[in-house]
Amino acid sequence: MHQETRTPQASAPVPDRLSTRQLLRRIRLVEFGGILCTGILVGLATLLPMHWQSHREVEQSLEFHLHTQAQAASQLFAHYSSLASQLTSRTQIRNAMERHASGQLSRAELEAYAAPRLRDALQHSPELLGLVRLDRDGHPLARLGLNPPESLWQLPEKDSDAQQRHGPFMLDGRAVLVIGTPILARDGQRLGTDIATFGLSGLEQTLSGRLPHAGAVRWYLAHLADGNLAQFAGGVGGFVRLAADHPLHALLADLPALAVPAPDHASRLAFADRLPGLPDWALILTAEDTAIHAFAARELRWPMIAILLLMVFSSALTFIAVRPLARRIIDQAQHLALAANVIRCSGEGILLLDAQRRILEINPAGCRMLGQDEARLRGTRLCALTLPNGEEQCEAAWQLSEQTGHWQGELPLRCADGTLVARLSLVAVRDESGALAHYSLIITDVTAQKAAEARIRQQAHYDELTGLPNRALMQDRLTQALRQARRSGSPLAVLFLDLDHFKQVNDNHGHALGDRLLQAVAGRLTDIVREADSVARLGGDEFLAILTDTPPEGAALVAAKIVRSLQKPFLLDGHELHIGTSIGISLYPQHGESPERLVEQADAAMYAAKKAGRNTHRFWSAGLAVTGAADA
Repeated sequence: MHQETRTPQASAPVPDRLSTRQLLRRIRLVEFGGILCTGILVGLATLLPMHWQSHREVEQSLEFHLHTQAQAASQLFAHYSSLASQLTSRTQIRNAMERHASGQLSRAELEAYAAPRLRDALQHSPELLGLVRLDRDGHPLARLGLNPPESLWQLPEKDSDAQQRHGPFMLDGRAVLVIGTPILARDGQRLGTDIATFGLSGLEQTLSGRLPHAGAVRWYLAHLADGNLAQFAGGVGGFVRLAADHPLHALLADLPALAVPAPDHASRLAFADRLPGLPDWALILTAEDTAIHAFAARELRWPMIAILLLMVFSSALTFIAVRPLARRIIDQAQHLALAANVIRCSGEGILLLDAQRRILEINPAGCRMLGQDEARLRGTRLCALTLPNGEEQCEAAWQLSEQTGHWQGELPLRCADGTLVARLSLVAVRDESGALAHYSLIITDVTAQKAAEARIRQQAHYDELTGLPNRALMQDRLTQALRQARRSGSPLAVLFLDLDHFKQVNDNHGHALGDRLLQAVAGRLTDIVREADSVARLGGDEFLAILTDTPPEGAALVAAKIVRSLQKPFLLDGHELHIGTSIGISLYPQHGESPERLVEQADAAMYAAKKAGRNTHRFWSAGLAVTGAADA
């Protein structure tokens, strides 16, 4: 009887305790499974859009790279077209061709006259590999350098003054572009044609860069007008022309074509667009789609890790729900430490300011940018760190941030070692009641970026050797000076300078010393003219001076000073060099009212000065044009 009553009492509680533990375990498993499933669904919902977004960003990067390279190619072709046009606009040779066309000059005399001058132009343009000058009947007058076969001579239409560009072609192991430029007389009649051959080594270097996120990138250059499609082979391979039935020709029918399957390979993406300003030319880029997906997948590695960690963290919070306060304190401490570490390690300056705009906290990057330690910066108003001319803009930025909640822009800040050009992102932080509590500020140093932009502007408008304004900037300044002279009714003078005996310096001492001499000449010219005047280098040993508010006698005085200054010897690298200059002068409004007319007349007057014995100056007169044509 004792055994019968003991057995139910001893065995009944055990299953109850086991089922409770099992139920608790099952609840925890369900909780864990729910968290796991939720994490997986959240992860997929997060990672899939991120993957496609990353993939799209790579495609956009390739599109941007294509447009950048197309812009570079367009600028290179425009530069070559400008050089080809400059060759046809040389006044002396064009005058000689006009005389030949009118029967005043024999063909042999024309060839003897034009060849050395064209050869000199070829030597001064390293990109120009060869030149064939044709008379108006299409017969060669001069063949210089690397010349394409006659089958590649694409002559402009008889009644057209437009250039013809064709290529790319492989000549003598080099990729080249052939440009045909008509030579026109003053009355617009065709005198002849230049067939100029330019090297494409600059374009090859531009296209040789590797894109690590796109795998093996292939570049193609297409000339739509004649259906020419060439693939850049890389290295010394140059460009390889593709067959007329190559599948990539299909892309050229509907431009632009961006991020579309490549017709010649299903596993590649193609990007194609026209060159800016050159609708007959197109650039094509193809990249491996698998490489783009692989790069996008690598970009998701850390987000995947973050999601897994979040799942583990959420599970831990659920399992220790009995201690929510402690867990919350620990969690907040970890987040605060992480945020502090992120701020401390950030490469951008991060500041916290109070409602009175005084600095409360600043990270090490901000201290480095401002060149001061944290202790000195605490309590300082940010506007006190701007330059005097930036205080008004700084105050306006604060007012705008108070009104809209944020402000972004650039301000010049004063730092210990100079001026810092900074991009600021200012945010107003308000408390629960809506009252202004703090400001957060992010400072990004864009000094180097601004310096790079300034260097690009310098290269576009100034001569690389002498630092003087180039032909393009000279044209703009002369236009502005003429506009000011018309408004004020003041005179203006244009001085065209050509150095005498400079070629002898190059021949006897080399081009390096000749370059040094050009720099020294530029320095003397700059010292002679006033700050309101301009001196430009047109190319070679030719310079141009623009003298504002200057009557004829003043122009003659400046010209005489220049002649005397350049007659003095130049001591360079142990050599005593002697040169001179011949100066032609044209006046506004007596001699013309357009920049082109004044420069052309000053050029003609310069040749009159050379004829008068050099080292002198001459004013333009009506008889010079006739005399210059007779003596050419």
